[in-house]
Amino acid sequence: MKKNQITKSLLAVALTTAFLLSGYSQVAVSNVHAAEQMDDRDLDLLLEIAKSDLEEKTFVKDGIVVNGYSNSKEAGVSQAAFEEF
Repeated sequence: MKKNQITKSLLAVALTTAFLLSGYSQVAVSNVHAAEQMDDRDLDLLLEIAKSDLEEKTFVKDGIVVNGYSNSKEAGVSQAAFEEF
């Protein structure tokens, strides 16, 4: 019986120590949410670009990629999507 209690105590200490040393904190959790929000923002930009005709209006001239539009209003997309493209 005493051996069983010692085993449980050691297991509890090991799990607590592993949890504390894993680096888990509220700060890390909020960073995960920030990364997810960035992924959502990136996805929104990519979808906006895909729905536009930016790719069709882009061409290569003398080995240089040239955008057919000079600004985001002309292209009909947000400034962020235009810059990302």
